[in-house]
Amino acid sequence: MRRLTAFRGPIGAGVLDQGVWAGLGNAWRAELLFLLGLHPGTRGLDAETALRLWEAAVTYLALGRDAGQVVSDPAAPDERWVYKRERCRRCGTPVETWQLASRTAYACPLDQPAPYEV
Repeated sequence: MRRLTAFRGPIGAGVLDQGVWAGLGNAWRAELLFLLGLHPGTRGLDAETALRLWEAAVTYLALGRDAGQVVSDPAAPDERWVYKRERCRRCGTPVETWQLASRTAYACPLDQPAPYEV
């Protein structure tokens, strides 16, 4: 977790950076950040948020391992919240996509509000 809190770039890039956190792919990135309400462009995670992200990853990666696929909703294991969707599965808002860390990032602007930029 120390590497997560020390990373100063967008968290959406950090969780794909093998030097920060090995093992997450793009689908996991999109879904885990959604579950925590974190926008991929968020910078400077505090220790509490990093711990929540770690704990969510431990839980959902185990579900995915057992199911043999990404599972972000145990009640609907074949569905995703934002990954490769046109609309957020939770609220129906159009999902925003852009390039981040050479991969497509996905976020619901309602459930994952963009960080305030000065």
